[in-house]
Amino acid sequence: MLEQKIKDKTAVVAVLGLGHVGYPIASLFAKNGFLTIGYDIDSERLRDIQQGAVISEIISLLPVNEIQRQKKLSEIAENLRTSGEEESLREADVFIVDVPTPLKEKDIPDLSFLENTCRMISRFLKKDSLVIIESTIYPGATEEIVKPLLEESNLRAGDDFFLSFSPERIDPGNKKWSLESIPKIVGGINKESTDLASLLFSQIIQKVIPVSSLKVAEAAKMLENIFRSVNIALVNDLSRLFEKMEIDVWETIAAASSKPFSFMAHYPGPGVGGHCIPKDPFYLLYKARKIGLNVAFIEEAASINKNMPLYVIYLAEKTLKIRNKNLNNSSFAVLGVTYKNDVLDIRRTPAEAVITELTQTSKNVMAFDPLTTQTFGAKTGSLEETIRDKDCIILLVNHSYFREKNIEEKINNLAPNCCFIDTKNFIIPSKLKKSVLYKCLGKP
Repeated sequence: MLEQKIKDKTAVVAVLGLGHVGYPIASLFAKNGFLTIGYDIDSERLRDIQQGAVISEIISLLPVNEIQRQKKLSEIAENLRTSGEEESLREADVFIVDVPTPLKEKDIPDLSFLENTCRMISRFLKKDSLVIIESTIYPGATEEIVKPLLEESNLRAGDDFFLSFSPERIDPGNKKWSLESIPKIVGGINKESTDLASLLFSQIIQKVIPVSSLKVAEAAKMLENIFRSVNIALVNDLSRLFEKMEIDVWETIAAASSKPFSFMAHYPGPGVGGHCIPKDPFYLLYKARKIGLNVAFIEEAASINKNMPLYVIYLAEKTLKIRNKNLNNSSFAVLGVTYKNDVLDIRRTPAEAVITELTQTSKNVMAFDPLTTQTFGAKTGSLEETIRDKDCIILLVNHSYFREKNIEEKINNLAPNCCFIDTKNFIIPSKLKKSVLYKCLGKP
């Protein structure tokens, strides 16, 4: 019986999709003594995991002490079997799906990875198997799309096998909340499915929150990220308005944050990135249109965030004009390419749109990021080479590396006459030479 196997930790857990979510969750099961099968179709990704090249993605799961860390890594390696072979799934009792759910053209959900994965699972399902979807989908998709595909096995969800949805919750780089400590929401197609999935996750996560249905669990994920999307859009819009009104939006947010209730600070920036916030609103918008509802507020917020890279270009153009320069005849340095500070993740990063726009108008665009060599077509070099003699420097990511390298001093020495666009309120203007023309997003 699967319930007893979970309690005994003899259940075999298969995690399908070993990306930024799947690899940590598979490692966490392995860390806690479960024989875990990590499946992925990307041979390069499998090689990186097997060679330890992406240990940074699971660092929060490991002890600080180096000896204990190596011991725990050995335990994970012993219990985690990575493979690109479908047959490796045959012995699995539990299937956890963490495949990408991106967007197609015109921001339409692309569920092809999920659909193909469910078809594959259907070939290995057996009676009393448990399937858990963690990939982000719109409310109703587990029943509408996942369930029929799994039932191609001739087994019935809720009768012959268990089916649950449990939204992934992971915040790369967050030192306060690890994968183990973030509460886990679980909803099932019936109570038995909810209870079994809750039991499973309670073996590896400190707090599990069962909800009444699959749709509630799916909708909770949408709400979490759309809440962030609309509030980021709000401060992005206010940053432009307050700029015109000669009000410092950053100081205003700090002042509002002194209220001990009913306010949560969000901050402006060059756009949103990562695997959730730029995408999830469009999943809910798609479903809303399917049922004939117009949710214009969510759509407008997503549009504001999507267009922020263009506003960054506008600020650069406006600032350069003060120096009698334009985008065409200026040289540029872009500092920061990842979507988030101190995190190696370039998915949907605003830097791509900024750099693409710049390279269409200027032949001299360089980009530097201490965590990645990806520059989206811009020339690359060291931090010093990237900054040297540039007309305009645009800081997109507030990596701690830039603070450690005393970025203001480097600007003073290498580009003392530049225009500097700060999208993160990161630079200390008083440290810059007066010859540097400094402009911060959201400041007069």
